[in-house]
Amino acid sequence: MTQLSALKQQIQIKPTDNRDQLVDQGALNQICAVLREGMKEEDEYSGVVLFGCEIASLLLKDNKRVIQAALEDNGLVDSLVTFLHSILQDKIMPDHIQILYHLLICASKDQKKLLYDKQVMRTIFLSLNTTNEQKLEIFINKINQIILNEGEKLKEGQQYPYKAQLEVDGTFSRLTQLLLGTDITNSSIKYNAAITIGTIFKATILPKEINSIVIKQIKQDLEKKNDQKNQRDLIALKCIAECKCVL
Repeated sequence: MTQLSALKQQIQIKPTDNRDQLVDQGALNQICAVLREGMKEEDEYSGVVLFGCEIASLLLKDNKRVIQAALEDNGLVDSLVTFLHSILQDKIMPDHIQILYHLLICASKDQKKLLYDKQVMRTIFLSLNTTNEQKLEIFINKINQIILNEGEKLKEGQQYPYKAQLEVDGTFSRLTQLLLGTDITNSSIKYNAAITIGTIFKATILPKEINSIVIKQIKQDLEKKNDQKNQRDLIALKCIAECKCVL
């Protein structure tokens, strides 16, 4: 913990574009070691793992040069994915997911493909299996931002590039469960599920059993006149407008 605290202090005094120097000096390797130790002593070491994840997020934030180092074999991405698959899904925390969020938002096209190949998105979706609605709202909001970030870059008629993977790995099924779930009391969760589904199914067939519910959720939110959320609504509706759906 002492080494991690010292590393955090160094990060805080360095400009963002110089933090890759710390990576060259082994900062990510320290965090990988923490994640490996966390798999052995999960409960006793959970706080240290979260602190390590916080530091990794600071290194990655707005710093594209660090991403390539994180993608190395047996590096930060592989270590974190392995760690998150080793713990109970209800113990996944927002700080764990924040690292993967930064990677997917800032990665280049080739890097993003590698991240999907390394099962990063599938790993993030493990977090949606929690029964804690407060955490669930945070997780699905992050997921929605990742999906929309990719969706708004697509030209008219282009499909979401990772749709097939998200269907195969069970992601779409879980989003549908959240959208339709009668046990979900937080309307924000259903809303985020709706606009995420709408974006994933851009320029393709939106399943008829959910298309009217997806559109209804988004339209209800548009009526609330929240500029930030309405912008996301419009992106999702633009994607849905290209869907071959039966209303």
